[in-house]
Amino acid sequence: MPTNKTAFLQVTIEYHVLGALDGITPAPPISLDPTSPLFVDADERGIRVVPVEGGLGLIDPDLLVGGTQGDRCIPWIYLDANGLAGDPAAQFSVVDVEPEPGIDVPAGQIAPRFLTGGVPTFFSRKGTLVPQGSNIGVFGYRAGLEKIVRINIVAPRDSLEWAAIQEACCCSDQPCPDLPEITSASITDYTVGTSVDFTVTGSNLGVGGALRFAPLDYFLVDGDSNGFIPLQIVSQVTKNSVVLRLFTTDAPEGTYTTIARNPFDQDCSNAAQTPPVTISVTNVVVCPDVGAVSGDTIVADGSSNNEITLTGENFGSAMNPNVADVTLTGPGGSLTVDSITIVSDTSIDVVFDADAGTGTYALTVFPTNAACDPVVFPSVVTVTP
Repeated sequence: MPTNKTAFLQVTIEYHVLGALDGITPAPPISLDPTSPLFVDADERGIRVVPVEGGLGLIDPDLLVGGTQGDRCIPWIYLDANGLAGDPAAQFSVVDVEPEPGIDVPAGQIAPRFLTGGVPTFFSRKGTLVPQGSNIGVFGYRAGLEKIVRINIVAPRDSLEWAAIQEACCCSDQPCPDLPEITSASITDYTVGTSVDFTVTGSNLGVGGALRFAPLDYFLVDGDSNGFIPLQIVSQVTKNSVVLRLFTTDAPEGTYTTIARNPFDQDCSNAAQTPPVTISVTNVVVCPDVGAVSGDTIVADGSSNNEITLTGENFGSAMNPNVADVTLTGPGGSLTVDSITIVSDTSIDVVFDADAGTGTYALTVFPTNAACDPVVFPSVVTVTP
């Protein structure tokens, strides 16, 4: 018997966006009908790729040409901003599009649906119901490099199928049980090119129990400069405190928000917390400078545990050093440096062995910051027979 049911549809659309994700610009219409001039065929992955030269802000699951009918389920959604950070409040949301003279204006309906935290990559497989006439809105990322927005759309062919899809979509939509929160960071300023270990305190800074504990992922993001800095975990004992390492050589200056994100549920993050914990990032180059060397500068060949003291400025500290290494080189090769101790920002103790033959040895101080040149003293240590 003939039927006019809409055929079951599951389709993945991938938008390649050159402009901004602005929350207001409709995605270009496409068709799944091979006879249509708007038809977009699937590639070898089964994904329909749509180039977008301008901005993108509203994605109609009907694809603007009746690709689906009725309510829809979006099983998953993916973003790759090509390394560019967005606004910490960047998000995907379900919006009701209300027509005004000549334009469509998105009005928040279920917003925010997914806060991305401004991180350049985001994925969620929590199903999202999009009512008939509503769109998926995405905003918070500026124009720059090409961005990928990929969504999967499921639509039913009858009421029974829709009931099953709706149940599956709703059951996968679980709220975050324990949202992470960052209440403080032990630093407020950071200089690009230096390595800094600092402590973050808060709550729910990890998932699971003591036997199956998993740490969160941590980032610094600045939507104004598109700056993005991943943070490395140094140590963590409880869910209330974690020691992080911050190091980058090319981040733009700006005020960065500290983001903590569940690695298994990326929409579970502290992006919505008020106020955010921020760190000011500057590109001022601070290089170590050695003014004088004192101590065991004349030593006997074969002697060990000799010590010299370097005095100057901008050496940093033991936890956050601005000096990466110190060497003593001469005609016989390199003397063995047993230890380098940054006593203070103005003093370093170096212990070495005179084990490379007699002669005069040059001192070289290698900065942590790659933008700084090594400091060389041509004749510092003399090894006598």
